[in-house]
Amino acid sequence: MKWKNVCFNVSYIFNVNSGLRVGLLAFILLFPSFLWAQDESSQNLRQNTAKHSALLPDALVVQYAGNIGMLSLGPSWNYGKNERWATDLLLGFVPKENGVDGAMTVTLRQNFSPFCFSREIRQNSFEAEPLALSLSGNIITGGNYWFHEPKKYNGGDYYRFSSRARVMLGMGSRVGIGTERLKQMRIRNIMLYYEFSTYDLAIRSAICNKNVNLFDILSLGVGFKVYFL
Repeated sequence: MKWKNVCFNVSYIFNVNSGLRVGLLAFILLFPSFLWAQDESSQNLRQNTAKHSALLPDALVVQYAGNIGMLSLGPSWNYGKNERWATDLLLGFVPKENGVDGAMTVTLRQNFSPFCFSREIRQNSFEAEPLALSLSGNIITGGNYWFHEPKKYNGGDYYRFSSRARVMLGMGSRVGIGTERLKQMRIRNIMLYYEFSTYDLAIRSAICNKNVNLFDILSLGVGFKVYFL
């Protein structure tokens, strides 16, 4: 009788908890799908993280003079084979001078270095880029500049150009160094550079006016570029 009671009790328990058994079976069947979904979610997260990391700047640029403001700085992104291409986004400052209010500039610059020489000496790296070319677009703020010529200048048909936006060309060289101390600071290397640049209106003046020579339309800018690890 005791054995029958035990069997009855066990059967009763399983009958009462039939919903629990169904839930357990569903869990066993769906658990692999849950793991697959988790794995897919982790993979998507890694892919999104990699995409976001690609948007982070590779370097910081600081420049003095050079047609884009007295002092300019901003992020830089390197890409292409051997990182020969780079894009800079710079914010510049033009101080108040001769009664003209100060202004800010925004420059988008595309750089290209055809070749680079590098050498390792006692765990220190040295680089040289003998030729660095650039093409830039620059915008200056302030009420003294315009995109469309004001009508007060011969009805807006006198200068026939925008004083707010410029297109610039540049050419220069760079040298860089990387040390163990810099790597401890999460800095790959630091490059010093110079660049001779000119802009569209200056080139036009040189073409139209024979008294304007090459040195009249060139501006020298110097700066440095800090590459992050």
